[in-house]
Amino acid sequence: MPSIAFVHTEYLGLTETFIYEEISNLKKYGSIVLTQTPQNIGVFPHKNIIILTEGPWKLRFNENLSAKKPYESVKKLKHYRQAEKYYRNLIEKYDVRLLHAEYGMEGVYALPIKTSFNLPLVTSFRGYDLYLEPGRSPGVYDELFEEGDLFLFRSTSMLEDALKLGCPKKKCRVQHSGIDTKKIPFKERDQLKEDEPIKLLFVGRFVEKKAPLLAVEVFTRLCEVYGNLEFTMIGDGSLFKETKGMVKKCGLEGKVHLPGFVPYADVVCEMLSSHIFFMPFQTASDGDKEGIPNSLKEASATGMPVVSTFHSGITEAVIDGKTGLLAPEGDIDGLVEKLSHLIDNPDLWNDLGQAGHKLMEEEFDIRKETQKLERFYEELIR
Repeated sequence: MPSIAFVHTEYLGLTETFIYEEISNLKKYGSIVLTQTPQNIGVFPHKNIIILTEGPWKLRFNENLSAKKPYESVKKLKHYRQAEKYYRNLIEKYDVRLLHAEYGMEGVYALPIKTSFNLPLVTSFRGYDLYLEPGRSPGVYDELFEEGDLFLFRSTSMLEDALKLGCPKKKCRVQHSGIDTKKIPFKERDQLKEDEPIKLLFVGRFVEKKAPLLAVEVFTRLCEVYGNLEFTMIGDGSLFKETKGMVKKCGLEGKVHLPGFVPYADVVCEMLSSHIFFMPFQTASDGDKEGIPNSLKEASATGMPVVSTFHSGITEAVIDGKTGLLAPEGDIDGLVEKLSHLIDNPDLWNDLGQAGHKLMEEEFDIRKETQKLERFYEELIR
């Protein structure tokens, strides 16, 4: 069976289930993973993980790249000829027909392999790689945009932003990060039981674009009016300590739960026991934005209504007034109003949740997205 070689320098972060699902659900192609730093292999097993740092050529592209003609810089390495033979053997052994880089910079790293062996190169952009890297290294993607064959973006909004950076429109496609809607349980959100608190849920890294501090500020406002609320915020990150301090300062330690990182199965259980998914995404001060977060899609797939913001690709996964409610970025009053409307009208939860579940099945199911991805591969391999 012909294979796709996935290029991912760190295989695989605990939160990168979306990459594992993408690789694991291929039907028409085999796969190998080219990685620099293996991690969590017990959680994400794969029979063909090639650890390049253990081979004859240490894969440290990022230490040898220049913004212009990056693969020319790599070719100057003293071990290049040895590496070329190494890769040729890999390509022949696994019948590799195409390279798929999982992030923008990994597309840059894969250019030497593409140019040496005339393989098609697909590069996925997922968020920070599109919004932060060009600011740190202007022109870093110029050669990739010129030499790469296809670029996949998590949302239409991301694709439009890539065009502004010079990515050729004819090479751009929207490829949603799929979720397994058959494995995610669905639960109708019925009326509350007597004395049952209304449970809000946040799932994601504690970083500026996911706005955990803003979420606590909004929840504090809600608690001034409603006494039956709880808020669980799952995740970790650079703003976790500050968020915890804010919760304590606001006197909400009995209402806001901060368990840190928890296993995926426990996240799903928490989703099934919660009533409203709330994440007020925003553009970070450094320009970083979301694609479409998987946690939001998974919450919607369980039948939970979503309250979020008009941010990046969020509007493709949350239809305002149909599957959830949206407010402008940073609009505390607007977010309080949207959440208050759902708290006051629990009869809306089930209709919004049902519509969200249907949208996830129709537009974001991993099987449908994998079929689309394989069609992209076929067009290039032919």
